[in-house]
Amino acid sequence: MDLSSKVLHGTITDAADNNMKPDDLLLRRYLYDASPGICNGIARDVQGYGSDTRILKTASAKKCYECDVCHRMFKDGRNLRRHKRIHSGARPYICTVCSKAFAQSGVLNRHKRIHTGYKPFVCDICDKAFSISTNLAQHKRMHLGEKPYSCYICNKLFSQLTHLKAHTLLHAGGKHSDAAFLCDICGKTFASVSAYGRHKRIHTGEKPYSCEDCNKLFSDLSQFRVHRRIHTGDKPYECDLCNKSFRQLCVLQRHRQSIHTDLKPYVCDVCEKAFSQSSHLNSHKHKHSGEKPFKCSKCMKAFSHATTLSRHKCHSHFS
Repeated sequence: MDLSSKVLHGTITDAADNNMKPDDLLLRRYLYDASPGICNGIARDVQGYGSDTRILKTASAKKCYECDVCHRMFKDGRNLRRHKRIHSGARPYICTVCSKAFAQSGVLNRHKRIHTGYKPFVCDICDKAFSISTNLAQHKRMHLGEKPYSCYICNKLFSQLTHLKAHTLLHAGGKHSDAAFLCDICGKTFASVSAYGRHKRIHTGEKPYSCEDCNKLFSDLSQFRVHRRIHTGDKPYECDLCNKSFRQLCVLQRHRQSIHTDLKPYVCDVCEKAFSQSSHLNSHKHKHSGEKPFKCSKCMKAFSHATTLSRHKCHSHFS
């Protein structure tokens, strides 16, 4: 079998093939280490020729750039330079707002949308907007019920790859496995680098997200987005039973459970009274403990419930 047949049928398996010449080895490395798009293009060229000499001539006509660290091949020097930043750790592109650094200019441009609020990608189902196209694609799976990522151990399905990766850590030995991310300050571990990054801001005090209406600062992007809805009036989560809308999904879920079902999973261990929400149970327990954690800033009178304090302020201190 000549080299062209080996390439087309995928039978080249070892660089030490007894009959392979040095030029053949070079072609093998090029065909098998290049990106899939390049491989496919060369395979089509190979199919059109009958001799190994013509194949090598076709392959050499395509520029071939090799990484001297991992030997991966690239079709042009620009892609190779960008790739080598993975090994060097270089991040030459810096955000002028928060000074965060990036290895690629395109990633920096996408990051800037966090500060500008520019969201060009809009869901055609609920009109929710996103700054990155991949976030829109992930969001649409919520509407469509798509879960394309499957755990190879337990077959559990996930709509996002990051959720699958976090899940697989549980099989690898739990949250405290070697694959988890460890905080070097408090020793707490996390299943994803994004969760680890959010946690680190607790120690650093960093709050990179600023509300343009009230200047309130946030360390977490999701909290910032929820806060913004106070100013915009946006309530994207609607109850399908009573059409009431909410700013947060968790509030909608609590609403459905407490208003539209008889489910009361939270039970007082003193009097066995049941509640639909954990916050209601915690508030109820103040009756048994006598605790009054809510104090009036005007007269320092204490109350066991936040709602009682609010009524007090309204009637006693405001006309």
